[in-house]
Amino acid sequence: MTKSNVAEGLFERYLCENGYTFHPIPRDPGKKTADYRVDTPRGGVYCEVKSMVWTEEDDRLAGTGAWMGQPGEKTFRKRLHMGAEKSARYAGHPYMVVFHAAVLRVLLGGFYTAVASLDVLKLHHDVSAVAILEEYDPHRPLVRQLVDVRHASTKELLDAHIRVAAEHPELRSSLLRLDVVENPAAHTPLPRDVFRGMYDKRSAWTEGGDGLLHFEQVFGPSD
Repeated sequence: MTKSNVAEGLFERYLCENGYTFHPIPRDPGKKTADYRVDTPRGGVYCEVKSMVWTEEDDRLAGTGAWMGQPGEKTFRKRLHMGAEKSARYAGHPYMVVFHAAVLRVLLGGFYTAVASLDVLKLHHDVSAVAILEEYDPHRPLVRQLVDVRHASTKELLDAHIRVAAEHPELRSSLLRLDVVENPAAHTPLPRDVFRGMYDKRSAWTEGGDGLLHFEQVFGPSD
């Protein structure tokens, strides 16, 4: 890892694990620069990596579905706006704001993240997408096939994880993935053949026949 920042270090680990060549961008005094340029078959993708302070109150509110409009959501939008402000310098190139998921762990389904970011993204046409970088357990989909995770006891969940781990030793217990939400107002979209690892997710807002935006998953596990 070339950076001491935890979020940036984890992003570098994700890029290395997925075979991407990347270049940390040197700070340019007085100018707003992204953190990385990631080389892809489609050209460079510029990425700004952000972290947040997540409180127990945010965790409680997110768990009840009442997080929207609360302090955590406002902080997330503010941090997203700060990351988006740098995008104009990279107009014409894909640009993505990446958040470390340790502080947004309840929002990883993508929908809350998408709703919280939509108004900000509409103001920044040079931002291609916002992404959540998270620790992902590849056993999760298989565990869901064995038990109803919403109602299972702790012992039932533990037994299911032990069984899946024993039956699938080829799966790692944890890895990093990106949960990406596309900006419907982007002038330069993020190509859909990048950041497409086995467990990466991509979601998008699409305009329906009713003229309204609808949220849908493009690819990735259903979690």
